[in-house]
Amino acid sequence: MGGTEVLSLARVPRELEKALRKGETIVGAYQNTEPRGGALLVLTEEAVLIESASGNFERIPFRSIARVERPESKQVESLRLSLSSGETRILPVVGGDERTKDAFAFLQFFDRVLADLANVEQSHQ
Repeated sequence: MGGTEVLSLARVPRELEKALRKGETIVGAYQNTEPRGGALLVLTEEAVLIESASGNFERIPFRSIARVERPESKQVESLRLSLSSGETRILPVVGGDERTKDAFAFLQFFDRVLADLANVEQSHQ
């Protein structure tokens, strides 16, 4: 698996536990491997949590993501998240092989989540 490894979160790291809201469920995790950046990405039903170099986690609620920029190259190792606040965050996703980069699976995931959120908002108007 190129830049990734199988990850088990049977024991949740303390810093990750601090970033989770009460009752929030982890639905997936992705471990970027060294030497290209070992950041852990954690997906919950509400947000993506990005591990920083210091081991803390930044929480980015899905509802705060305005769009995910489409990569210009197929050799992509990160995604740019444009937030509704006008800020930008970089989501490192370094794994995959020559033909299939893991970042594209994340792109599909975010496309689906953002479309589902837009549909929910439209149905409540």
